[in-house]
Amino acid sequence: MLFDYTADQAKYMRDTKLKDQFGRLWHCTVDKKTGQPTGCPNPIGWVDPLNTPNSYLTVPHWEDGSARTDEVLVDFEGWIADVEQNNTHWDMAITVMGEKKFPLASSEDRDGWAENPHLTKEAGPKPFPSRETLIQAKNGDRKLLGLDKDVRTGATNPIDMTYQEFVAENRRDEFDKTRTMVAIGVLWKEHKDNLAMDEMKKSEEPEKVEA
Repeated sequence: MLFDYTADQAKYMRDTKLKDQFGRLWHCTVDKKTGQPTGCPNPIGWVDPLNTPNSYLTVPHWEDGSARTDEVLVDFEGWIADVEQNNTHWDMAITVMGEKKFPLASSEDRDGWAENPHLTKEAGPKPFPSRETLIQAKNGDRKLLGLDKDVRTGATNPIDMTYQEFVAENRRDEFDKTRTMVAIGVLWKEHKDNLAMDEMKKSEEPEKVEA
């Protein structure tokens, strides 16, 4: 008798949609017991520029310890800490190999080792994304979060987009189903709120003074 792996998996796993702290939807297979995502969660309606590893997607829990069934969080703190460590190891590897290959290199030459093809070929590419990139994403950078474009058309929702243009752009969802006007209205409000937030952040940035 053949073992039914599909039936056995259904006992312990279930498919679900989870929303993260930025409002992005993920299609996940979760462990029924722990609620933790397994495998490779897939973005729904957006493209992930950061290729978020599954290990940094965590499910929050209620006070009684049970996993929430509607939410997932991107653990940027843990991700940033790991990237910092990986970058340190990579920098050390570049330095060690550089000193072996170019023992008489000047300080100026050493500054360029990170871009030296002979060294990067052995050490591998520099870890991506960088710490700075992850901090930007954590702080809500819409481009890095994959929220600046309509997935179906690849079009960017510009600041000067009119309501009529927005309706035409977002008439259908990621499954090519027609959205209701109420649903489009919600998206429009989110779009305007996000633009207002971006403007607020810009206004809070200190002005650059030319020397």
